[in-house]
Amino acid sequence: MVEKILEIQSEDHLESMLRTNGVPLDEWDSFKGISDLWKEIKSGETQMVQEGKEVVRQVGVVRIHVFYEKGRVKLKLIEEKQVRNDGEERVRGFDYVAEKQKKGEDPNRAGARGVQEELGIFVNPRSLSSLGAKTEERDSPSYPGLKSRYKTYNFELHLEDSQFNPDGYVEEDEKKRTFFKWIPA
Repeated sequence: MVEKILEIQSEDHLESMLRTNGVPLDEWDSFKGISDLWKEIKSGETQMVQEGKEVVRQVGVVRIHVFYEKGRVKLKLIEEKQVRNDGEERVRGFDYVAEKQKKGEDPNRAGARGVQEELGIFVNPRSLSSLGAKTEERDSPSYPGLKSRYKTYNFELHLEDSQFNPDGYVEEDEKKRTFFKWIPA
């Protein structure tokens, strides 16, 4: 199928285009909305394309499976939950750190940037071990009713003692806090 990259001019233009294409915006939860999708498009993390009569969100994603080992103890980091500033909580349970790739960004660099942004840990992009890549299409969990195509790059990262925080990690932004905790691997 031939795809046409859509040039989205504004947040209002995006909303109008999605409604015209039957995307049920009223079903989107309070964690993500039109303004969040618009920010993804403006930052180059997301591209909208038209395929026939369907609008598709295209996203490059890196997933970093983070481990720590000391002696016979092997731990894996999971994204436990997100808590909005108003106290609303969304349980996650992802067994990886995820980051959207920016347009033209190398997957290893996106992974290293994600670890820095999410966990506050600097890692060399070459320290990420590739576990392969795949492309899949599915309904977006963040934007229900919007078909999304994900090109996902998976990596593994083993932290050094100086990078390990036994209490886990908390990422804070203007809308929410994201909690990461260790579980037995």
